[in-house]
Amino acid sequence: MNGFSQNIIPEWEKPKGVVLVYPKDLRSSLTTCYKELIKSILTSTKVSELTLIVRPTAKFEIEKFIQSMNSETVIRLFETNQVQDIWARDFCPIYFSNNTVCKALYNPSYFPKDQIVKYADPDEQTGIALANFLGLQIKYFQKAGKGNLILDGGNFIHNGQGSAIVTNRVIADNQHLSIESIRDIFKEQLNISNLIFAPVEPGDETGHIDGMARFANDQTVLVASYPDNYEIGDKNISEEDYKISKHFLDNLALSLSKQFKIVRIESSIPKTDTKFPSAFGNYINFLRIGDTVFLPQYGISQDRKAIEIFKK
Repeated sequence: MNGFSQNIIPEWEKPKGVVLVYPKDLRSSLTTCYKELIKSILTSTKVSELTLIVRPTAKFEIEKFIQSMNSETVIRLFETNQVQDIWARDFCPIYFSNNTVCKALYNPSYFPKDQIVKYADPDEQTGIALANFLGLQIKYFQKAGKGNLILDGGNFIHNGQGSAIVTNRVIADNQHLSIESIRDIFKEQLNISNLIFAPVEPGDETGHIDGMARFANDQTVLVASYPDNYEIGDKNISEEDYKISKHFLDNLALSLSKQFKIVRIESSIPKTDTKFPSAFGNYINFLRIGDTVFLPQYGISQDRKAIEIFKK
């Protein structure tokens, strides 16, 4: 396995292109939202390429929409029946540089076995097919003779200078690998010499890091926080669970402060009306394209606070 001498490109550098899954016939309620997002990306960033993963049944609609945009950006449609959900960040390869991508195995532990076959496996193949469609060279996250590393893209953040943070879900999902082997894979594949394992937030089924912490630059990490005072809301977590989660994020920020500058971003108290706690009120899981940040907004008091912090 050949390692890389250079560092992986951070998200604040201008990208060549962006990939989105068009949600029509997958999560159709998001179609209008995604059209607005596409418009905003094309008008507010200088991205030269936009690739949309699209179901064949939605191809005509998105083609008509693209034509109405009259954009100079090169827009490609990757048409496939395999794609099962919108989470491109999780199942697509991680772009390194020089038209090279690194592909982990998309095999989420929060999916029942029947859903792995129905949803995860087709999305795994979608990620590989996309790389081939774009003419990218694929290197697989693996240790010789020990199988592929299992990793969701949402459980990997990095600073472009050799430091990265994942949660310990990576350890739990890869019991066929020692922790030393996991560190070696990140070092050899992505030149990550400082791999930090954070605990999984209580109640988070995904085990992802990107809803808790994100790098703002190579020395600064944004870490979510919860309000100082608990207020009962519709289907909110219990006061006891709120205290546990608040204490957890405070400890995470304290731990990371030993290596990085920390900026806290206040989320609203999470809701638990489904198996997966709602992401309502979370600002850390933003989209960044070079020097442009697309920040979620919820019509709550924390919106303005988050905007001001990001501006600073």
